[in-house]
Amino acid sequence: MLLTCFDPRWLRREDGTCSECGDAWHIELFEVYRDHTFTLDACCEAVCRAANELVIASSDWPEDAVELLSDLGADEIFGKNSLRRVADDHEAMGIFLDYDPTIGPIERSVAMDFIRKHHEHCGGLPGWRFGAGIWNGPTLLGVVVVGNVSGRGFNGRGWLEVRRVCLNRSIPPSLRWKACSMLYRWAAAEAERRGWLKIITYTLSEESGMTLRYARWKQVAVRRARAGWNCAARPRTNPTPLSAKVLWEKQLNPRPEAVAAREASEAEKARRRADASFRENAQSRLAA
Repeated sequence: MLLTCFDPRWLRREDGTCSECGDAWHIELFEVYRDHTFTLDACCEAVCRAANELVIASSDWPEDAVELLSDLGADEIFGKNSLRRVADDHEAMGIFLDYDPTIGPIERSVAMDFIRKHHEHCGGLPGWRFGAGIWNGPTLLGVVVVGNVSGRGFNGRGWLEVRRVCLNRSIPPSLRWKACSMLYRWAAAEAERRGWLKIITYTLSEESGMTLRYARWKQVAVRRARAGWNCAARPRTNPTPLSAKVLWEKQLNPRPEAVAAREASEAEKARRRADASFRENAQSRLAA
């Protein structure tokens, strides 16, 4: 192993003592805070200063900084999450333990509460097929919600729509790195696993869509700005922006058996809705 000039392990003698203070060489990850910042403790100031210099210089020697902090137990702090890097975030003015983001299931109510609190221009929504959250260590970075397509003309084609992707923008950008594109990739993969043929989403025209490009989605159309969402055929109040939107899509390639299972499930749901509507109409006629 090649040690850098800042590495505190240079100060450890073969007999285990510190070359600076003469005591037993020692360094530990002393405290890790909920915002992913941390402090180190060592046998003497020289060892602690060398460790801090290595962490601060992590952009030059990222593997050395990660190796040192992993050896000090950083991977175990939040339940065996793999340390991705030591992030020097100039915008947030701090140095953070940045773990490999993990995507996992999330309750619908938790996702909707998160969206209402953190989404920049939209609130919660009624539609939900499935969703997920993405975590950096113990920190929930964001959520994705996938539902039926919002345009009725797209119904019945085997399509789904990513209705919301939302991140907590108060979290340092370095900890949110690649989170959006990972959520879009996950949504497409999960839709494909469930037997859907295509997944779409919309972004505002002023948004770059870079995360969708990273996730290998394709821009296919631009929808003109609307005067409003309310109409005689579908009265409603919708607080979402009325500006022009960009339509994105990703063609999926599900297994034939997954498609058959999904179509059978959708047909059964349609049959149940029709039966319920028939019973409701029959009860209304009897009551009249």
